[in-house]
Amino acid sequence: MRKSFYVDVSKTRLYVETIGEGYPLFIVHGGIGFNMKIFGDYLDILAKNFKLIYFDQRGQGKSDKIAMDEITLENVAEDIVELANKLDLKQYAVLGHSLGGFVALTLAVNKPEAASHIILLNTVPNLVGRNEYIKKCNNEVKDPEMIKNLEKASALRFKSFELYQVDLEKANDLFHESYKYTFKREFIHLNDSERKKWLKVWDEFKLDTNVTFRCWGKLAAEYDLDDLERRLKQIKVPVLIISGENDFNCDPKRSIDMNELIPNSKLYILEKAGHYSYVEKPKEIAKYIKDIIIN
Repeated sequence: MRKSFYVDVSKTRLYVETIGEGYPLFIVHGGIGFNMKIFGDYLDILAKNFKLIYFDQRGQGKSDKIAMDEITLENVAEDIVELANKLDLKQYAVLGHSLGGFVALTLAVNKPEAASHIILLNTVPNLVGRNEYIKKCNNEVKDPEMIKNLEKASALRFKSFELYQVDLEKANDLFHESYKYTFKREFIHLNDSERKKWLKVWDEFKLDTNVTFRCWGKLAAEYDLDDLERRLKQIKVPVLIISGENDFNCDPKRSIDMNELIPNSKLYILEKAGHYSYVEKPKEIAKYIKDIIIN
């Protein structure tokens, strides 16, 4: 049974949902300005073996709004520690997807004794070369319709950026709509019913471009300045790294780099999966997580 409630942490209040019984596993969403709804029910398969703890990151989703300078990777990582204390958890694991992976890695290097296991899903150790990688992937697209879709997505996001300070609701709608064009490439391996299910999840999910546009640059700079890649060798807890071979957002090669640097890590690059691998391969991901934490 799913439970929802609020928890007070440093200078703010977080919206939390839990489901399942078993070993506690925090699920950290990505995409600054996103929220837990982006996961739909895809990872709930893990509730058979884990107590899943979803939360909207500070200042996002249903969590209380706060000053933008309070939204940092370090603060969100600290929020997980506070949440664990408030929920009286003696041990717990942390799964971070995309930018949520930035949070999980920040926690792993800054608070090495906090989480017992770290799961990195479709993420990177820093943003060096990421823009070039995305540009390279876009330039490799040859299908005329797909090229038009990427151009439409880019135009909608540019218009959203122009509008977010004067008409936030319109900006949110445009940015939200832009993703539907990129999803046509992202989910090439989904059948029609699977694609419809994902689009329903996406339509029920609402992002906040005010946070996206105001905080992304700041968080990106924080992530790179922390030089986390250099500190990955210090991580002692077991780390599971999962990427998709068709991830056009986070280069799978960077997952290989992390695997080589983190001493006690295991890597899986999923075939026929992209940036939202939990949509395409939830059963495989659940198995790998169960293997590393329970078995």
